[in-house]
Amino acid sequence: MLRCATPFVFEAIATSKKLQPYFKGMIFPDILLVDTVQLDAFRQELAWLKLETRPDLTVQPILPHRWRRD
Repeated sequence: MLRCATPFVFEAIATSKKLQPYFKGMIFPDILLVDTVQLDAFRQELAWLKLETRPDLTVQPILPHRWRRD
């Protein structure tokens, strides 16, 4: 997931035609799902733009929500 605290930067990233292939979709107005297969290439694109991801960023699988009735 990609979340950016600066709205105009997020909008620029989210609407960039060059970056569109890296996204699987938008799950909230300020959160994009990034294709994990292309994550390294996406990070390189961000680095080229002088944007960095947090050092503690890790990729974790999105687990389906399991509603449990007790």
